[in-house]
Amino acid sequence: MTPRELRADVPALSESAYFNFGAHGPSPRYVVEAASSFIEDHEFGSGTTDPYEYAFETYDTVRERIAAFVGAEPDEIALTESTTDGITRIAGAIDWDPGDVVVRTDLEHPAGVLPWKRLEREGVEVRVVETENGRIDRE
Repeated sequence: MTPRELRADVPALSESAYFNFGAHGPSPRYVVEAASSFIEDHEFGSGTTDPYEYAFETYDTVRERIAAFVGAEPDEIALTESTTDGITRIAGAIDWDPGDVVVRTDLEHPAGVLPWKRLEREGVEVRVVETENGRIDRE
């Protein structure tokens, strides 16, 4: 799916622009349709389907698709509730030592900075890469 195709599938973008602010954003039509279908089946269906089985099958499918897209294995893909949740989990999962170094950009959402601030108090060095006009010079 190209960016133009994605934009065409997000009704909220038909007459406006969306600028990510880290809290929520408009969903593509297919996302709303899938969520609506699941809720309708869950609330009005026969009750013979196990919603947890469906959820875990869906998680597996999503991991497989993302893995194929980024060139990874499905068991290397973690699904989290949000970017903040993912950053917090990573920061908490690593056995950090004083002097270890974390590199982040100056574009991080404040909630994504907090786990690194906590680690700074424990002696982890946090380096901030300054961006220019929202871009990082790869050199």
